Amino acid sequence: MLHAITPRRLLILYLGDLAATMLSLPLAYALRVRLPFGQQVTPIGLALTLYVYLLVALIWSVVFFAQAVYSPENTARLVDETRAVVLAIVFSTFTLCGVLYLSLRGLSRLLFFYFFIVDLIAVIAVRLAGRMWFTSMAAGKDLARNVLIVGANELGQELAQALMSLPWAGLRVVGYVDDNLSEPGYKIEGLPVLGCVKDTEQIIAQSNVHEVIFANPGENRRTVANLLAHLEEKSVSVRVVPDLMDLAFLRATASQVGSIPLIGLKQPVLDEYQRLAKRLLDLAVAIPALVLSFPLMLGCAIWIRLDSPGPAIFKQQRVGENGQLFWMYKFRTMFVGAEDEEYKLITHAEDGRLLFLKRADDPRVTRAGRFLRRFSLDELPQLLNVLKAEMSLVGPRPELPALMRLYEPGQRKRLCVPPGLTGWWQINDRSDSTKYSQTEHDLHYLQNYSLRLDLQILWRTIGVVLRGKGAY
Repeated sequence: MLHAITPRRLLILYLGDLAATMLSLPLAYALRVRLPFGQQVTPIGLALTLYVYLLVALIWSVVFFAQAVYSPENTARLVDETRAVVLAIVFSTFTLCGVLYLSLRGLSRLLFFYFFIVDLIAVIAVRLAGRMWFTSMAAGKDLARNVLIVGANELGQELAQALMSLPWAGLRVVGYVDDNLSEPGYKIEGLPVLGCVKDTEQIIAQSNVHEVIFANPGENRRTVANLLAHLEEKSVSVRVVPDLMDLAFLRATASQVGSIPLIGLKQPVLDEYQRLAKRLLDLAVAIPALVLSFPLMLGCAIWIRLDSPGPAIFKQQRVGENGQLFWMYKFRTMFVGAEDEEYKLITHAEDGRLLFLKRADDPRVTRAGRFLRRFSLDELPQLLNVLKAEMSLVGPRPELPALMRLYEPGQRKRLCVPPGLTGWWQINDRSDSTKYSQTEHDLHYLQNYSLRLDLQILWRTIGVVLRGKGAY
């Protein structure tokens, strides 16, 4: 779906559902006691113990997530959301009855009938309230996902109206770009035409655009391709309203707004769940690693200072996520000023491809530096970059600005995620590979990303570091 369930929104929905369900238990108890229906019940039949509350919380949580109650497909329209909630509550209630039959048979069956009815009403009411609250919050520009529509034709206008009919989803149409209607101040039903198609990149930056949708694909196929190449390193999604010739895009994703189908041509490599999980993994590993390695790092710093003149820590500007520059930290392994000659290692293959060749006998490397490089101890200060969120534990290597400027459009996709302390190329070739093949490894990592892959790379990195192969 075009709209996404962000971690913040998912947490709010989940806590609302859980709170409504937990409150439904004492309300059902009150109804069972006060309504003149059913047989007289014993205290055991009304014993809503802590065990029952914990069981309800566990079953409802598992079933609601298993039934995809929080997925975009089940939250876009109220009718779909209501159907998903009803089915999940029915399944949860039957599961609860089965578990209680095996473990605690004395509870009143009428009590759980009341609980089912009250929970159904309460959760749906909370969802309705949530929709109204999300709608009011989405009115704030900082919380909305800004959408730019390329093409102010009839289809583009219909698409804009369909998007604005979903206010609770947090989508905000900032306007159009169109070559035919680009006069300053021109508006269509209140939405401005912000410029020509060639100005799209500038408008994306100025309006903080998150989604770009092409509503005139038949007229601008070449424009779509060119813009995709220039947006590779930016965290922006690109979609197109397809005609019959546009349905064969590689790895395309399909979605729909109202009756209008959309084809997703480019999505951020990491969705918000993956980005959150990756950050939690970084912190869970980097913090204890820094604490445990501090004595080793102190010893390395002293050795470096004794071995050659100059500071122990070397910092250098590198290119991070979305092309942002940052200062990367390492232990100094070369003589002071050696980085000024790094450009001599940049060359080109016969086919014109960019190569960066590292030498095992590089005379610029100090004695201490050779040992530190062999076991990758020079990389330890980069844990500070990980804590600062400038890098991740796993990802593409942080690139030199001079090399990044020589990238081909397809290679710039490696800038879509935070650079890593280790990565796919380190566990395969390390310095034995050319810089061009390193980039290919990085693109392989992006195409196959998962948290499991990150964990596998971290595990295999340990063996690679201990062997010291290709480290110089």
